[in-house]
Amino acid sequence: MHSRLLLVDAELVCNAYEYQMRTSTAESQLLRTHSLAVRRLRACSQLPDVPVIFASATRGLPKGLRTRWSSLQAQIAATAVRGEHVVVPDAAHYIHDSQPEAVTAAALAVVDLARDVASLE
Repeated sequence: MHSRLLLVDAELVCNAYEYQMRTSTAESQLLRTHSLAVRRLRACSQLPDVPVIFASATRGLPKGLRTRWSSLQAQIAATAVRGEHVVVPDAAHYIHDSQPEAVTAAALAVVDLARDVASLE
C-alpha cells in the first residue's frame, strides 16, 4: 500500500496548481493539432543521456494494438543510451494503478542508475 500512497503524492504534486493542469491540457491539444510537426521534431532529436525505463502493460488493449504499442516502447528504449524496456505482467494502461510496485521498482532503479553515474563524475 505504501507504493500507492507515494504515487498518489506524486500525482498531487504534478497537479497541485491550476497552471499545471492547464499546461498539461495545452500540451495535449498542441500534440493533437500539430502531430506532423511533432513527428518531424522527434525524428531529428535524441533522448538525453539519462537512465530511463519504459514499462509496457500486458492488458487493456486489443492484442494487436498492445503488441504494436509495446514494440514502439521497446524501440524508443533501444535508442536511449541508458534505456531499458520492461514488460509488466498483468498490468493495464495505468500501470501505476494496476501494478504500483513495478512502477516504484522502476523509479528506484532509475534513481540508483543516476546515482551510480553521479558517483563516477
